[in-house]
Amino acid sequence: MDLLNLDYEALKAQKDILIRMIQSWGEADDPEQRAEAKEAEGLVSMIDAMQDHAVDKLGLEEEHVFNIEKTYKVLYIEENEIHDWTIDDILNQINRDRSGKWTDYNKSDWREGWNEWVKEEGYYKLIED
Repeated sequence: MDLLNLDYEALKAQKDILIRMIQSWGEADDPEQRAEAKEAEGLVSMIDAMQDHAVDKLGLEEEHVFNIEKTYKVLYIEENEIHDWTIDDILNQINRDRSGKWTDYNKSDWREGWNEWVKEEGYYKLIED
């Protein structure tokens, strides 16, 4: 199995299904369902080991392997509140209320868009780690 090219998003989805099955059937009255839940526990352990190996030994990013969406701390200046924004939240703010001829910023150039269109407005501040 090639862990470098594995579809980790699909793997995470399968793991989530197995976990729900364990939660539903782990205490079931039906012995077959309990047995299936026990088997699912073994599969989840195997997936966990594959994910850990991909990060620890192969050097893949945790966000990619565990399908974690990175969040950014954003200060809403007017209310002095800090919020966790995903890249999609940031892009929505950058690209909102633009004309039809507007070319949306994307994940590759969002910082340029933030600095040009959001930072200058003075309502939000990106808090760098």
